[in-house]
Amino acid sequence: MAANEPIPRDVTDFLLRTIASIAELEALLLMRRETASWSADALAQRLYVSSTEAEHVLRTLMSLGFLNKDAEGYSYHCSSSELDAIVAKTAEVHARQLIPVTKLIHEHGRKIRRFADAFRFRRDP
Repeated sequence: MAANEPIPRDVTDFLLRTIASIAELEALLLMRRETASWSADALAQRLYVSSTEAEHVLRTLMSLGFLNKDAEGYSYHCSSSELDAIVAKTAEVHARQLIPVTKLIHEHGRKIRRFADAFRFRRDP
């Protein structure tokens, strides 16, 4: 796959359905690559985010079936081989198409925020 090719449809669908932020994607791919147990503080240092955000990312990824948690921390462990396969493919695509993948996630996040803002109650001045 060349850097200028479109992101494969299954990876696009996976990212849009599952990943809400760059921090979530980076955490998922990092934890898949480095199979140690991770604390929120250790992940926060690696991703340059707050410990609070890292804890939120870890809990989210665990709820989605990507991680396990034990006394030592969180570790990568997909709940199915199909999920593991799409994460592996996403890692390959991300390595070759970093900017398009990043743009896809950012644009999706902006659309969600705009939609949510449309329902926000505002006080009249």
